[in-house]
Amino acid sequence: MCISTSENPNSYFGYVIQTPRALHHLLEGAKIVSIENKDDISITGSDDKLTIVEQIKDKETSFSNCSEDFWCTFANWINRYKENSDKFTNRTQFIIFSNRKQQLKKDSFIDICNNANNDADSKNCIEIIKNKFSSRNQKIKKCFDVFKDEQNETIVINIIRNFSYQVPNTGLFEDIKDKVYELHSENRDIEELRIKMLGWINEKIYDKELDKIRKFDLLQTDFRNYLDNNKNLKLALIDDVSEFDIEQAHSQYFYNQLGLIEREEELKRLDCRDYYRWLITRAKEEEKGKFSKKEFDEMYRTVYEKWLEDREYLFSIHSLENDINKGKRLYNCSIENKCVKVGNTIFDDNPREVARGVCNFLANNNPETQNYNIGWHPNYKNLLNEVNND
Repeated sequence: MCISTSENPNSYFGYVIQTPRALHHLLEGAKIVSIENKDDISITGSDDKLTIVEQIKDKETSFSNCSEDFWCTFANWINRYKENSDKFTNRTQFIIFSNRKQQLKKDSFIDICNNANNDADSKNCIEIIKNKFSSRNQKIKKCFDVFKDEQNETIVINIIRNFSYQVPNTGLFEDIKDKVYELHSENRDIEELRIKMLGWINEKIYDKELDKIRKFDLLQTDFRNYLDNNKNLKLALIDDVSEFDIEQAHSQYFYNQLGLIEREEELKRLDCRDYYRWLITRAKEEEKGKFSKKEFDEMYRTVYEKWLEDREYLFSIHSLENDINKGKRLYNCSIENKCVKVGNTIFDDNPREVARGVCNFLANNNPETQNYNIGWHPNYKNLLNEVNND
């Protein structure tokens, strides 16, 4: 249902509380999350069958036996089940989610439905409700007629058996923040990540031009791609690099390369530090298994191709300069590469340090990156051979 927020002032609030629930289900791994389709929230599996339908309520008081929220929800579920029986299964879950932490009144209609977990309990629940129901409200009575209709008994039993009443642990948005932290604790700013996720959903389901909420399927694959594109990979910044590591770097091939362009000593210390930081970062990410060797190779190839372009350009426009100055220009240009990424994952916080580590890694004559070896001095290979022979 598409409702104009200008025509219905309540629609915006419904939209606001639907968004975090949609995000909750995406974080839980739901394949397809729909808003304003089969219900406030509906979730479809890979077999195109509904796994969850959910109604979201904002109530200041608990559900009474004559609550329109309860009766209209059940009647709608029954009618939708009849109209789209091929979409439902015996395992489809039916949820009423209360935005507020309202506890159920013991032995109320919604309470006994919530406690029924099998067919026998569900049948008993139906009989209790039939015997105790009493209301003069015509709208509620019509809903009750749908509920007690014997032709709908199998559907009603199935709904009650799979029904649950849910409330936030702390609060609607607080729970989302906790879930984001649970799954993405490596991120420095959980609140910023939560806002980005909610913003992504908002852009999908809100039509700015028409000022309307629109039906939209949120796909787990799209959500994961979005997270990968916006994930902030971290270079190892903790005290993983020791003084011993930095001293050992002095014997590395890349360190000799930096000597060929007469790199200042205080800057070479940063080069050694970020070289080892990259080794640590790469090892940790490979251990996690988030990225494949192919993705790392693709990153190295991209850095290598940029280095080739930079070298051709800089050496041509500065052809009259000496080789040392050419090498300095090339190195400084290379470590300014702020687009180093693995797959779709970027480094937002420290791109220069990452580029410095990656470039020195590729300059270190590594067997695994021999196709992408890079250097700074125009004659670095011959000169380094002489150094190594000495």
